[in-house]
Amino acid sequence: HPVSATATNSVAWTAVAYSPLSPPPGMKYNPYKYFNPRAKTMERADLLTRAAGGSRAEDEANLEPTPSYFYEPIVGPISNDPNGIVLDTYGSQNEKVRIGGGLRNPVADTMILYDVPSDATGLYSLGQLQHFQVSDYFDEAGYAIGNSLQSPHINPDEIFEAGVGVVSWLDPNPDPKEAIEGLVDYTTIDLSYVLNDALWDSYFFSTTAQLTQGDLDTGEPLPNPRLQPLAGATLADLQDPDQAAANLLIQGAFNVNSTSVDAWKALLAGNHNRFNGSGTPLESPFFRFFSNDLSKQGDPWAGFSEVGTTAADPTVDTQLQLLAEAIVEQVKLRGPFRSLAEFVNRRLEDSALGTSGALQAAIDQSGINDAIDPAAVVIDVAQIPFAHPGHLTGKTADGIAGSLSQADVLTAIGPYLTTRSDTFTITSYGEHSNPVSGDTVRALLEMTVQRLPDYVDSTDLASVHPASTTVNLAFGRRFVVVGTRWLDASSLN
Repeated sequence: HPVSATATNSVAWTAVAYSPLSPPPGMKYNPYKYFNPRAKTMERADLLTRAAGGSRAEDEANLEPTPSYFYEPIVGPISNDPNGIVLDTYGSQNEKVRIGGGLRNPVADTMILYDVPSDATGLYSLGQLQHFQVSDYFDEAGYAIGNSLQSPHINPDEIFEAGVGVVSWLDPNPDPKEAIEGLVDYTTIDLSYVLNDALWDSYFFSTTAQLTQGDLDTGEPLPNPRLQPLAGATLADLQDPDQAAANLLIQGAFNVNSTSVDAWKALLAGNHNRFNGSGTPLESPFFRFFSNDLSKQGDPWAGFSEVGTTAADPTVDTQLQLLAEAIVEQVKLRGPFRSLAEFVNRRLEDSALGTSGALQAAIDQSGINDAIDPAAVVIDVAQIPFAHPGHLTGKTADGIAGSLSQADVLTAIGPYLTTRSDTFTITSYGEHSNPVSGDTVRALLEMTVQRLPDYVDSTDLASVHPASTTVNLAFGRRFVVVGTRWLDASSLN
């Protein structure tokens, strides 16, 4: 992501890419959605295919299991930009490798795909970790954390596939340069599934790192203002990675098992009209980058997308309505969710539920991305030499920065999601009939109770598993009454 030279913690990274609107022969797939353009190893293909071209001996091509070969690019400086790099690999002319592998010349302009955080932007949501590079292979997920898509190498009901391959690289020391190959073991992993499972129920960003005692004393909001320090929490507690969760409450936490379309609409529209684009307020925007040029409103290559909340024709459902309805449909199909990881991840099964996570399935169903670039080419799975090319769906422009992905939505709403509710409203009813007069007296009391981090028996700290008292094992966290009111008879209707 190009940044100004004076920006703090700035990193510039550049790769040569081909245009998804005009892909070259044999490249009609969507590298920005399913693959990793920053990979050190840019291509894997069946060794038998390579042997047929005469580049490897037949006995080497018949290894079991069928291996793959990789191109490992060289990282070198761009002459006119000392802050960037390009990816080169060997070939007849040592051509630059374009995103998507292969040795043909690049045919497109560059585009911004990833971003890095700075002190100014900070980290507040696990969804932001979609930019974190977790793989060196091109054919593994480029936006792994927060997304959950089927791999073209792995059976839909599995999370890894073992294999062996050949790595090809260019030794820069000899002159002329020499191509070298060697056998390596590799395992293709569903990184999204594994990382989501490890992160979403065990970690969160407290945003308390820069909190001062003065901020705490004056009630200064945290960078994530929905996180509220518990009464009596100390600065040390809030900045302790093992104690912070026991000393913070979420204002307006949202249960992902909700089947209310209106509730999902309210959550998704949290940023509606809060940012101005090119003279027009943005309608429910979702941001992929940490900093954005909002003047590029409507640009499919920009780092944000809008979910329309208004429609010119009042009889037409808005994008927000369609997305909320699709999410509720997915919740009913897949729920109840017992963990956030289960909500984020695809199902490990050979069905529609195994193709993506619930939010991505809802995004696809809503058609929000259909208008991102109608000129994009529908992918041709017949041209993809992977074990499960049918796992790749959509158009070649899917996944570009202006499209909406599950991880983009989770970046915005992830810090507030939960799989259970902690605040409940209880209504009690009682009546008494006078045996003499026959009159009946009725009373209704409404009580709001909230679950807090502390255990019923305070012997156990809120940050530990309750192992010392049977009371805490049986009853868990403590509930407190936060509000009561008497209701009249009309409240029964």
